Amino acid sequence: MSRRLRLPGLGLFLIAAVGIVGAQEQNRDEPREIGLVEQTGTRLAQIDVTVIAAPEVLAELTADDFKVKVNMTKIKEFRLDR
Repeated sequence: MSRRLRLPGLGLFLIAAVGIVGAQEQNRDEPREIGLVEQTGTRLAQIDVTVIAAPEVLAELTADDFKVKVNMTKIKEFRLDR
């Protein structure tokens, strides 16, 4: 009698074990949520400036000759394109 009671229990265990392994196999292809947040951004601005001076003075101008601020924030790195 006790033998008959064990077999259904063993069958349920095997079905549960196969179901768990199958669920793990299926979840391998799905991304896991790990709480990492990636953010990217870029800022591009173009400011046109006209300088009227002798050609010799214009030829000598560099980025150090300009102070650039945006919303009261000094921009330290910028490119001067003639």
